[in-house]
Amino acid sequence: GMAYDVYLPAGYADDEETRYRTIYVFAPPGGRQMGQFDKAMDNIFSAGTVAPAILVFPQFPPTPDGQRAFIEELVPEIDKQYRTVADRQGRSTAGFGFAAGAAIGLATRHNDQFSGCAVYSPLVFDAEQAMIAAAFENLENPMSYYIDWGRFDMNNPHENWDIRDISTQLYELCRDTQGVTVRGGMVNDSMDWSSWRNRYLEFLKIGAEE
Repeated sequence: GMAYDVYLPAGYADDEETRYRTIYVFAPPGGRQMGQFDKAMDNIFSAGTVAPAILVFPQFPPTPDGQRAFIEELVPEIDKQYRTVADRQGRSTAGFGFAAGAAIGLATRHNDQFSGCAVYSPLVFDAEQAMIAAAFENLENPMSYYIDWGRFDMNNPHENWDIRDISTQLYELCRDTQGVTVRGGMVNDSMDWSSWRNRYLEFLKIGAEE
């Protein structure tokens, strides 16, 4: 099967009844460590600000086959192995930087399985943006998004992309689509874990509002 890491919230093992929502976190390799997710989640969940969640860090090639295996194999496996809320309301995605395209693309195209997505400094190329826009045209379920980007985010004049422009376009696309809610905007920061870590609460709020 597909390789993945899992974070289980404190108390998961103590109580065999409680079910938890699942957040699939798309991060560059080593992101769980660099992003200090375990410590951050322990702190946020113990403060009681937001309902605890299981975090899954999938590792797969961002090819069509990889994405298909994620939907057809990994999601059902997680629902079988762990006490999840096994419906779209109990699932969301979060994506960071270069890994954000898969997070927003998968959640949007498979909105029968996910209720929303949060992306930070997303690098989403035109083809993926076009697929998201196409999915929005036939959106069957209400979706919730959080999108933020930094004032100092990366751009590549040679390849003609700028994460600030991409993020703004994605944000406006969400804002202008019926059945979609979006929060976020530009932050006075740059594109790295020390910035993103300050705003983890935002991806934890997706799916917890209901």
